[in-house]
Amino acid sequence: MHSILIRKYRGFTLIEILVVIAIIGILAGIVLVAMGGARNKAKDSRIIAEMGQLRNAADLFYNNNHDSYTSPPGSTNFDCTVTNPNIDALCADMAVQGGIKPSDEATPEYGVDIIVTDQAYCAEVKLNSGKYWCIDSQGRSARYDANTTPTEPACDDTPGSEVYTCE
Repeated sequence: MHSILIRKYRGFTLIEILVVIAIIGILAGIVLVAMGGARNKAKDSRIIAEMGQLRNAADLFYNNNHDSYTSPPGSTNFDCTVTNPNIDALCADMAVQGGIKPSDEATPEYGVDIIVTDQAYCAEVKLNSGKYWCIDSQGRSARYDANTTPTEPACDDTPGSEVYTCE
């Protein structure tokens, strides 16, 4: 009788604890593998949202610079190097999230490509999924499965057209 009472208050054996830890480890491994794709999708969603904010920043830039995407007109400074804290912050965060400039795929540089004239712009970024996202001054947004060529962004920058669009 005395041995039954002692057994009633004993804890788990070492084997039982190790089995539980092994099961938890296996489940954690499965969850981590499943979450890998979700993490990249979340980063891509954030980059796409920031491209929308970049469009808003471009519109504000246009309105504040006498209806021109360049300041002074004729220059090409509406890009990620301007001294506009809103644009700089968006470009920097897109780089942190893993966005790659399509023009620099041979030697990847994180960030976003922006092609600009006085009256039009087009911005493109390569997402973590390997697809491309493009926005333009005409309000279009587009996702591409592949870049048109390794050195040219999907933005249509045909010489003389002065219209940059997501094609």
